[in-house]
Amino acid sequence: MRKFCTILLLTVLAILLTGISAQQPRKNSIRGEIDAALQNGKTVVLAVAPTPHRNTGDDEAYGDWASYLEAFTSHAGPDIKILKVTPTAVSQLLSEPRLAETYATLFLRDRDHALVYDGMALEPGVYSAGLAYLANKRDTKLETGYGLKEKAARFR
Repeated sequence: MRKFCTILLLTVLAILLTGISAQQPRKNSIRGEIDAALQNGKTVVLAVAPTPHRNTGDDEAYGDWASYLEAFTSHAGPDIKILKVTPTAVSQLLSEPRLAETYATLFLRDRDHALVYDGMALEPGVYSAGLAYLANKRDTKLETGYGLKEKAARFR
């Protein structure tokens, strides 16, 4: 009887632990957040920046970048998931597009299409063009004017 109780207790414990581990976030939680957002009909914006910010002599530019990103974040709306990620995280997450800069903004309309701004977004027009792209109301003239390019998104 004692052996049966021990086996029963170990079985229940194994079931509980299996359930808890199944509820843990995926190993790559950024990918999990992106997948969840896209499955729920949202679009995704990846704000790429090194962490922590390194003093490279362009602190004013960094301040402007952070300010424009914050303004965009506060007005983007509930249908857009905005994630701040590092260049390393992006390179581990996506095989394409490849980024030339340590700062970038990727507007992901779905799993295959991205509008990319390579560099610090220092103009609110970058975000306006990105919002239009996400809403399928592209303004290619605005995109071109700010140097945004549509590229294939390829997840690893």
